[in-house]
Amino acid sequence: MLVFKRVEKGKADLKKFWQGIDEIEMKEKTMFKIAAVCSLTGLAILFFISESISVKEVKIGELSDKDIGKEVRIIGRIVKARDTDKTLFLEVGQQKIETVSVVLFKEGDIKLKEGDYIELIGELDKYAGEYSIIANAVKIIEPG
Repeated sequence: MLVFKRVEKGKADLKKFWQGIDEIEMKEKTMFKIAAVCSLTGLAILFFISESISVKEVKIGELSDKDIGKEVRIIGRIVKARDTDKTLFLEVGQQKIETVSVVLFKEGDIKLKEGDYIELIGELDKYAGEYSIIANAVKIIEPG
């Protein structure tokens, strides 16, 4: 009789153990579903927010010290280009014969030449009293 009670108690304990495992698996599945939904929702929100964020276009003549360190977008024609091994130095001009120096650190093969009409985004800086832009992105609008 005592052995039978121990076996029954062991079976009951084993049953509780497996029920606990099942509950843990169900909780893990539920947690996974919640995490997946939250991740997808967060990505969707970030996508829509990033679509509404844009860098304002600035005319070269309107550049000022208050813009130093900020991202700016310039659209203009390459007036002068000097290509080194890892860096491309540009002078970009707009209609009023105003120019700004642009430094572009090359990643891969970049084909920019004098006369190309480009859009660039970069951080405004001032060097030796002159404004310059450290370019992050350059897009050719119209080849020269």
